[in-house]
Amino acid sequence: MHKDMYLKYQASHTSAITSNQHSLDNMGVGCSQEKYGPRNEQQVKMTKSLVDNLIIGCGLPVSIVEHPNFIKFMADTDFKFRLPSRPHVTNKLVPCAKDKLCESVYTQLEKATFVSLTIDIWTDRRMHSFIAATAHMFLDFETQNCLLHFGSFAGSHTGTKIASEVEKVVIDNKLDGKVVYVVSDNASNMKKAFEVLQISASDEQPVHGTSAEDIFDDPTLFEDLDDNDKDEVEQTLDRHCLSRLSCFAHSMQLVVKDGMEKCSSVRPVMAKCCKLASLCHQSALFREQFELAFGEGHSIPSANATRWSSTYHQLSSVLQLEDHKMTELLRQSGHDNLIFSAKDSAALQELVEILQPFAEVTDN
Repeated sequence: MHKDMYLKYQASHTSAITSNQHSLDNMGVGCSQEKYGPRNEQQVKMTKSLVDNLIIGCGLPVSIVEHPNFIKFMADTDFKFRLPSRPHVTNKLVPCAKDKLCESVYTQLEKATFVSLTIDIWTDRRMHSFIAATAHMFLDFETQNCLLHFGSFAGSHTGTKIASEVEKVVIDNKLDGKVVYVVSDNASNMKKAFEVLQISASDEQPVHGTSAEDIFDDPTLFEDLDDNDKDEVEQTLDRHCLSRLSCFAHSMQLVVKDGMEKCSSVRPVMAKCCKLASLCHQSALFREQFELAFGEGHSIPSANATRWSSTYHQLSSVLQLEDHKMTELLRQSGHDNLIFSAKDSAALQELVEILQPFAEVTDN
């Protein structure tokens, strides 16, 4: 009996020692399996990949380097790798990556003879505004694009403020005399500043004798400015403006949007499609019945008011549904008012055919 107990103890003790040694080896504590040094080629490579591909490329938070599961994952991947600390990533690695990228962008801008800018202002759902400036150029017969600026934009979107912001971008990136075209959208209240800032760092007058107001698609935009702001806008135009190009996607958005608003006969059909999409995304019961009829994961995409092509994709999705299945589903779910008549189906078919070329041009 004592012998059996001793054998069991010995086996258990040996297993524990083996397990502990395995854990130490995985942690890199073993003499023959030490952690990589800070200048080790593999250590440098994995650290750079961690910052470039995970934190920056995938947009993962810096705090991931402190997450226990991520630490375990990296230990399983390569137990010799030393994870950098969160302060080191924040204060050293990310700023260094940014500096290298900026240096690469500055090199491209320096080589470019001419540069075009895309200027846009975007407001999120919490009504926080942001302004972005993107540069476009040809280098070695290839197109190159790079984001020059993205930052918050507080306060009113006056011509003076946006002129100052974008001129700062031009000066900071040493683009004086290189910017020929500026692309902006056509929204009246938002674009007044964009059209002011078709920047070329030249003190010459606008080309071909055009006046400040000739630059604008809508001269009434100046009515939104007070006298001081208008003077600032005109001075900026006279100093810097060459040519403005309307954003093609936004122009297409306005064309199609206005066309559909004029065509009153398609409004009932579009309203039904919109309601069907809302039911798929807001009613769990209807979504369940819809998937039983048309397949799991199938749905009708929602439309975005600022992206007309999303309306086209919504209408196309409804058009592809089998009529008899949709009719039966709507009757069973108590939505008889959404059943498509023969006239509705014909109008939907015609509308999709008309919008298809516009969609192809927009997507391509």
